[in-house]
Amino acid sequence: MVALYGPQVASFRLIPPLRYGNEIRDPADFESWVRAWAGPPSYDIGEPVIEAGDDVAFSHGLTHVTGTKADGERVDMWFRSTIGFRRTAAGWRITHEHDSTPFYADGSGRAATDLRP
Repeated sequence: MVALYGPQVASFRLIPPLRYGNEIRDPADFESWVRAWAGPPSYDIGEPVIEAGDDVAFSHGLTHVTGTKADGERVDMWFRSTIGFRRTAAGWRITHEHDSTPFYADGSGRAATDLRP
C-alpha cells in the first residue's frame, strides 16, 4: 500500500491530526490501521471520477467502509475522498489525499457519518 505514495505527500484523513505528511509512507502507519480492525474491513471506493493530464491527475468520489473494529465497534460509513496523483519515474504516485465527512450544522459539531448516497 505505501508503495503507491510519491516522495512528498500531503494527507488529510478522517482521524487526527489535521494533516499528515510523509509519515504515512511508513509501513508501520498502515499496519497500525490494519491492527485497529478485528478482521479485514470492506473498503469500497465506488465509482470514482478520474481526470488526468500529462503529469498530474485527480480522482474524487464516495468511499464506503464497513467492518468491525478490534474493540467490537461496528463501522458502516460513507465519506468523501479526493486523491491527487503525479507521474514519477516509477509511475503514477499519490501525492495528495483528502477524506472528509460533512457535519451537522445544528450547533452540535457532530460528523454526519450516518449519511448514505
